[in-house]
Amino acid sequence: MIEIMTLIAICLSDWGAAASHMSFDKLVFKPFYEKKLQVFGDVWHLVGGLRYVGLGLLAYLGFGTQWKWYVAAALINQVGWYILKRVHGKEWGMGVWNRWI
Repeated sequence: MIEIMTLIAICLSDWGAAASHMSFDKLVFKPFYEKKLQVFGDVWHLVGGLRYVGLGLLAYLGFGTQWKWYVAAALINQVGWYILKRVHGKEWGMGVWNRWI
């Protein structure tokens, strides 16, 4: 039961962050958040990516060494991201890989 609750908490919190991230108005915070960074792209993506530290700890505490739950959470979370991208009119591709390549 704790695994299911952890999976739900991880997905809902990440989708909430993703929805606010995708609806971000760049005109409001442009001077600071669009400052370019080599690996992360910009400050906005660095700050948004920090949520994965807490989500990773939550996953470790809730899932322990049961790797099937990590895989299930990742797959369900990715499907949710694609749905949010579609709703917000964003491109479906894996844009983050373009910054790393």
